[in-house]
Amino acid sequence: MIVFGEFAKYFRLYLVLITTLLHSFQSSADEMAEHDYRRILVASPINLFPPEADDIHSFQILAQTGEGLVAFENHRVVPALAESWTISNDLKTYRFRLSPTAFFSDGTRVTANDVRNSLENILEKTSIVWSNLAAIEGAGTLHEGKSKHLSGLRILSPTEFELKLTKPYVPILETLSAPQMVILPSSSLKVLRSKKVATFISSGPYVLTSVTPQKLELEKNIHYRKASAVWYEKVVYDIVADRAQAVRGFNEGKYLDIWPHEFEAGEAKRPLQTIPSLAAFSWYIIPNIKREPFNHIEFRKFVLAHLDYEGFYKVAGLPPHYRAYGLIPRGLIGHRTTREIPENYSAELNLTKFCSVAKPCNFELIHAYDKQEALEVLFRPLEKYRDRLKFRIGRIERHRWYDKIINGKFQAVYLGNNATYPDASIFLQYLTKNLYHPGLDFKQIAKLLAQAIETSDRVVRGDIYAQIDDLLMSQVGIIPIYHGDVPSRQAHADIDGYNISLLGYNDLRIANLKPRKQSHKNR
Repeated sequence: MIVFGEFAKYFRLYLVLITTLLHSFQSSADEMAEHDYRRILVASPINLFPPEADDIHSFQILAQTGEGLVAFENHRVVPALAESWTISNDLKTYRFRLSPTAFFSDGTRVTANDVRNSLENILEKTSIVWSNLAAIEGAGTLHEGKSKHLSGLRILSPTEFELKLTKPYVPILETLSAPQMVILPSSSLKVLRSKKVATFISSGPYVLTSVTPQKLELEKNIHYRKASAVWYEKVVYDIVADRAQAVRGFNEGKYLDIWPHEFEAGEAKRPLQTIPSLAAFSWYIIPNIKREPFNHIEFRKFVLAHLDYEGFYKVAGLPPHYRAYGLIPRGLIGHRTTREIPENYSAELNLTKFCSVAKPCNFELIHAYDKQEALEVLFRPLEKYRDRLKFRIGRIERHRWYDKIINGKFQAVYLGNNATYPDASIFLQYLTKNLYHPGLDFKQIAKLLAQAIETSDRVVRGDIYAQIDDLLMSQVGIIPIYHGDVPSRQAHADIDGYNISLLGYNDLRIANLKPRKQSHKNR
């Protein structure tokens, strides 16, 4: 038997866009209590029901209020609600023991039955993440409504249970650290299934106590297993959809925090401190291959070959060695260090087939980041074809941008993803969701992923992931821009308490943040 012992804290595994933290002290006019924390959300959470949660704002609240069996920290799985687990020699049976300090926010103990209810909810018909648990026996039949319970979960006692897999699935523990895999009591699941966003009994460091269209309020969970590590007594999220108003509020000292992506160059009027850390972001452009002109692969190849990558890195302040030659970022097996672009990608003939002076091609690239100038430079080589190719690059509000992505209402979109997932298979599973890539053929990719998760041989898995990368690149359904170990955590110089050893993630739980010794009054 393989035994995993006591480790550290917890972490949330983000599918789409991860925030960084910016902090400062407030002016006396707007000063909050020393142990309160106030920040901005640019849009309201859409759905806190774990099986259906799919937006960054919902993930942010779930990360503060929920906790799973395990977490992922320092590139390894660590205990959370489960204090330990064993794995059978055939890698198909996992036996978990719940921590004696695992309680819900109402003071009731977390039991194996709560785990069963939570995981069975993940597998219901409306779940968008049920396939992450598909390797568990009975997962498919439960999802299809052919059974009432997960046959692969066997309760041994109130604090012990087993998960039985149909075949070895190496990333199962990392999968259980995802933000949707939080363990909640049945009463909370019932409330969130019905209302989507509402107050509920939680298992994490905070409890959501108030929900209005303008504000969310969270309070410290006194029953949390490590309540003494939670510094802030209260967390307030103000919903400020207007970017200019949000930036102004931050600069005036009304808020301790704001999404850094909401800033244009020079807009932040308070000093920021960059905290070195690994944050292997993967940034890329997704063309909607169901819409003109990107429905022609020759056109997509033409665009891929006519981008000024070096100019983009220079304007964006990124080192050129962050150039991405594939989709799998550095640090994950299957990563490509180089890739030659076939000569025919750049042939002008590919453009003249579809775009002419009489009937020019038109497209719009949308984004929600402070990369407008860098993106304009990236596409500058296409300017010489303006008589046949007309395009614009536009930044839009984040909630509108996200809505367009999930509904396929775009021609091309620039986006980023925190690529430091614990395993390349999980990165590829989220990256290759049909939801975000309309029109791509994932049949062969799905077969290859299924092969990869059946072996623990890193060489074999690396070869398979590289094949998947080649398949995706051959379709030119995703245009990689850069992968980085980018120092992306930012904080105001007056805030202390970051655990710099948490390499690989650009967002820390609020529980980890503490002000420096000087008080607000001394400021």
